Amino acid sequence: MIVKDDITEITRYTEQAGASEKTVERLRSAFPEYHFTWCLDDDVTAAKPVHESRDFNLYLVSGNGGCIGFTGEPEMATGLVIAVLDDDWSPLLAQQS
Repeated sequence: MIVKDDITEITRYTEQAGASEKTVERLRSAFPEYHFTWCLDDDVTAAKPVHESRDFNLYLVSGNGGCIGFTGEPEMATGLVIAVLDDDWSPLLAQQS
């Protein structure tokens, strides 16, 4: 279960810090009870984001039943996917170098 207030805080932090691998690392430290994944939004199919922003979309995932899948229900979620929108991908690659 992911607390809705945590989703709000994670979203706010990601909007301020930028959607990047470094941001995900910091979120993992701040919220060790949740699993975080970082990818391109184009890699996510058949899921509706819990939050949409100019730079990224935020999705919830669940591991219920032994398989990982997307969910729209925070009470079923065990992790979050921060999916970077394509236009913002190139500068993020430069940050990692």
